[in-house]
Amino acid sequence: MIKDSIKSYMAPEAFLELKLYNDNKMQDCTVDWNTFTLKSKTVLTAQISHLVLYIDLRHKNEYEITKRKMLTQRVEQPEQYKDPKHS
Repeated sequence: MIKDSIKSYMAPEAFLELKLYNDNKMQDCTVDWNTFTLKSKTVLTAQISHLVLYIDLRHKNEYEITKRKMLTQRVEQPEQYKDPKHS
């Protein structure tokens, strides 16, 4: 979904938001969506960090529906023209 949005010149930030927490504090970070790299703008002091992902479910669901429609045949053959060997 992210790669497809980049190909269509839509920034993933339009439907995704990432938050980085370290030492129970939200940290400033940037994401390079081409390499899927997250970089903290500050030094992380704790050994464990938490990454929170917010996604616009409406966008995700519409993307899934559109993707499925693209994979299905748009025109069905009438029964009389279908090959019985491939049914």
